[in-house]
Amino acid sequence: VFEYVLLTHFFRKSSILKWTKFHFEWDTVKQIMIIGFPSFTAESTVAIVTIGFNITFVQYAGEVGVASYAMVNSIHAMTLLLFFGVGAALQPIASFHYGANLAERLREGLQFAVKIAVVLGGVAIIVGLFFGKYIIGLFDVQSPELLELTLTGISLF
Repeated sequence: VFEYVLLTHFFRKSSILKWTKFHFEWDTVKQIMIIGFPSFTAESTVAIVTIGFNITFVQYAGEVGVASYAMVNSIHAMTLLLFFGVGAALQPIASFHYGANLAERLREGLQFAVKIAVVLGGVAIIVGLFFGKYIIGLFDVQSPELLELTLTGISLF
């Protein structure tokens, strides 16, 4: 109902925004498809692999295996965000130094980012190995079997 109230704006004569006849610019659509297809392929592949993993875990470890995999995968995704953050922080710095033709400063910035990423990776490994039980506790795990399987998954992942 609320959408209809909002749409009435477009049908008023005093409205600045008007409905227009829409048509595709096929050259633009083609360029969008060319640029977007690799991302589409990558995301589709991730979905297919995840489905494959879920089927495999159900066959070999049952529902507990799927739940464990989901937790390990969530922890992995959160950890991965740390490294995305390092990359995102490096991008404007690298762009500035590249644009200013400061190759030495660019190299130093890249080396610093790599060092930070290595340290973060080491910390993530240590936290996963020694404090994995506490991280899994964030998921409110009640089953001892699920806890053990997830701890094993964290140490292997």
